[in-house]
Amino acid sequence: MRHFSILFVSAVLFSSALGQIPETGSEICTVENSRFLVGQLAAESRSVREADKRVNILVRLADFSWPFDEPTAREYFTEAYGVAGAHFKEKGFETARPDRAMALTMPKPDLRMTVIKAVARHDAKWAERLSEEVLKEFEKAAAERSGLNREREIQEMIGLAGERVEEDPAFSLMIFRRLMRYPLEQHWFWALYQTASKNPQLAATLYTELLQAYRNQPARRLLILSAYPFGRERMFGVDRFTIMTTMPTNSTADPMLQRRFLETFFARIATAASNPEERLRQPEPNRQPDAVYMYSALLELEPIVISEHPGLIQRFTLAKSQANSLLTDEMRSGMDQRESSNSRMNTSFDELLEQAEEADKEGKLTDNMIITMVIRQRKTEEQFARLEPWLDKIKEDQARKDSTNYFWFTRSKLAITETRFADATRFSAKVAGAEDRAVLAFDLAEKQMENLSEAAGAYQTLSEVAKIAQSLPDSATKAKILMGLAYQYERFNPGFAMQELSDSVAVINRLQDPDLGSTGVMRQIIGKQYSFFTVYTVPGYDLERTYSKLAARDLGLSLSNARALEDKYLRTIAVLAVTRECAKKPRQDAADPAVN
Repeated sequence: MRHFSILFVSAVLFSSALGQIPETGSEICTVENSRFLVGQLAAESRSVREADKRVNILVRLADFSWPFDEPTAREYFTEAYGVAGAHFKEKGFETARPDRAMALTMPKPDLRMTVIKAVARHDAKWAERLSEEVLKEFEKAAAERSGLNREREIQEMIGLAGERVEEDPAFSLMIFRRLMRYPLEQHWFWALYQTASKNPQLAATLYTELLQAYRNQPARRLLILSAYPFGRERMFGVDRFTIMTTMPTNSTADPMLQRRFLETFFARIATAASNPEERLRQPEPNRQPDAVYMYSALLELEPIVISEHPGLIQRFTLAKSQANSLLTDEMRSGMDQRESSNSRMNTSFDELLEQAEEADKEGKLTDNMIITMVIRQRKTEEQFARLEPWLDKIKEDQARKDSTNYFWFTRSKLAITETRFADATRFSAKVAGAEDRAVLAFDLAEKQMENLSEAAGAYQTLSEVAKIAQSLPDSATKAKILMGLAYQYERFNPGFAMQELSDSVAVINRLQDPDLGSTGVMRQIIGKQYSFFTVYTVPGYDLERTYSKLAARDLGLSLSNARALEDKYLRTIAVLAVTRECAKKPRQDAADPAVN
């Protein structure tokens, strides 16, 4: 790898900050040449037999072709949907283990939805028809479903609607309304916040319609809709810690929607109190009786009603009395036990540490007590420092190694966020995993490049990543790190970027059937009585995104590297990513003035 002096690189970084003209002016970078090249790719890709690869190629071919040759694009989409449907009939929902060293398995994408999401970007009516086909098939099979796949299609459809909220809100609302035919489940909790982050007005409309559609659902389910109008991360009631989210930056409480929820909830309680059949209804498996959800939620809502909605105090008092009348002694005992467990979930870091210290004195310290503190989010640097000596007290060897690695990883992450770069470098050096150290270095370089005075530091950081990559054996991980370097270098040194991209191609070509599908890094902490999994994404690990980014800077070399990939699938994806940059260019003849 070609590395120059720090002083020279600093000058390069500074000059690049003033702007560079992307090298897409090559004669080969024309729409016509791109279309010809894509035609070749389409013919070559026919020999790719794996269903997932075939579908992904066809979808990308269709996306590219749509603006110039819609009939051909439709043929690609139709073929892709046919392949996806046949594969689903044969295999059903599939899972994969992203990391063979980990026990965790992840669901593979539903290829039918891969096609529908792509079609929706071009033809909403067609996407609607395909969605209806999938939902009809779901309805036929739902009774035989169990576990994580029980409502997989509904969750996928909500994801589709969420993706189109900004570009096509009418399509999103149509999908949302179609899905309201099914029982109220947790996916609506997250759908509201996802929609609100992109289109608050549509989210308010959606919320109002959800309340109306599900007003007669049991209280436990109705409470899924309780958090959104109050701008809360968690729902109300004893299940508050089972469903939570990170609030969108634009999230605010809505008094009007709050009132609508309260009135709906009070009405539901009144119906339950006056209906003998509801009193006898058995709770759902692993759930509390509905009266417990009613009463526990009202206890949380009481101070809000008093301070924010005084006009509803009389109705609230009646609802509380009605819910209380439905409780038996057994229900009260169960509710108290659950709330006691909830209070432990809300324990602060300082309280957890105090409990560990007391247990240690009494000889009752467990690994779980320490690991709970390790995985606790939002720790301060001072809390990290206090926790550090406890790592050696974890008895299980592998759990101690994994916990220690995660501890230094998250501590370095915090230092990067707080621009304590020296601390971040020192902490990351204690991270055992080479890939984890590379990810931290990418984050650090990203942060350093926000300030021109730190430009040389960013270069030095990436140089350390290059050393990490050189020390690794050929693997998908090494190839991803090299792509990550190319992605990072693109902004200030295209020459380095292309060198790293070329190196990644060389590594990929030495691998047999390389798996570059995952853009994240997964980690785990597993013990006898606990398990913790986390994943963090790395933008440069996405082959398609990396080639597209570099093509905007230097089309010729990007295309050369893409075509050098020996794996047909990866080569097709990379070449398509490059050619998209050419397709964005206006036709030369369209730019010429008319000759009279």
